[in-house]
Amino acid sequence: MKRFKRAAVLLATLSLLVLGMTGVPRAQVVEPTPSPDPHTYSDPAMNFTAPPEAYLMGRRQIDVKQLGQDLEPVARWVVRPGRENAAFIDLSMESFEGAPNQWEGQFESQAHNGGSGVLIKNKTPMSLLNGMPATFVEVT
Repeated sequence: MKRFKRAAVLLATLSLLVLGMTGVPRAQVVEPTPSPDPHTYSDPAMNFTAPPEAYLMGRRQIDVKQLGQDLEPVARWVVRPGRENAAFIDLSMESFEGAPNQWEGQFESQAHNGGSGVLIKNKTPMSLLNGMPATFVEVT
């Protein structure tokens, strides 16, 4: 159970990617989880509802025991697709055994290694409804 809680600390890595360019990258293809509402992602650790104007690009369930040390996308929505001010809402998970405040540096390193020109701002620590720590991060 302890490993599940620590792994799920990162599962709430909610990053809002605001793209200021006309070319919008394509999302990774993931198998969607059947749900009556394409705006909602739910798993044993959390529930998230995207804004009504967001379009679901992909969603999948991952067993927490299968998580590795790298972020795994579990859901992605796009807001204002095809526009210069398009935005993405990504939910990702990874396994992490350290304290929640130690995870932030690891996340920033992964984000910078994942793409050039990444700017991380507005990091907001929070707790999920079940008390699990989470961080809202805005990535441009």
